[in-house]
Amino acid sequence: MTRGSKILLGILSFLPFVLLVFYLAAVFTFVAEMITVGHSGEKPDPIFVWTRMSGVLVWGILLGLLSLGLKIYYIIHAVNNKQIESSERIIWVLIFVFIGLIGYPIYWVIRIWNSPKPSVPTS
Repeated sequence: MTRGSKILLGILSFLPFVLLVFYLAAVFTFVAEMITVGHSGEKPDPIFVWTRMSGVLVWGILLGLLSLGLKIYYIIHAVNNKQIESSERIIWVLIFVFIGLIGYPIYWVIRIWNSPKPSVPTS
């Protein structure tokens, strides 16, 4: 894997944390607006609710798709990585399945960024 592709994969591995912040901000904004509208005593217009909820949906879909793509990539990479033992492969797969958001950057740092460079045969 080239240095550029490692850097790109590292950015993608840390990107779910950024998207999670935007998602949570959208959720808190939506809830705060609904509470404000609820205190006014009138029922909110359904179009108003859906337009306010669209931010939550967009950030949630982006976060979900990126996490799913990273999960598939990292599971395949861990299973095919010949530099790690089979018991460690199982542990990595379990980490990706259950706590993927935290596991992606950790695996990237340990197994991809710090992986030994392939030796170039000298003739």
